Amino acid sequence: MRTLLLATCGLFAGCMGFQPLVDQATAQTVAVEHAKYQTAELIMCRAISIGEWMRSVGPYPEKVQGWRALCVGSELPSVPVK
Repeated sequence: MRTLLLATCGLFAGCMGFQPLVDQATAQTVAVEHAKYQTAELIMCRAISIGEWMRSVGPYPEKVQGWRALCVGSELPSVPVK
């Protein structure tokens, strides 16, 4: 029983050496996901064509409000300027 307990402790102690690799992999994954988010936001806010915006966002008021909040903020007036 004592041998089994010591072997188990030794096994878990050996795994602790992998923590820097896990931290590095986590940091790289976070960086990749952040870059993907920035690219998606750039496409949605600045690279989408007017026609695609009119088809996919324009007909849905909740999507328009979400797009405005994400991409423009309060820069656009709520009503058309005459």
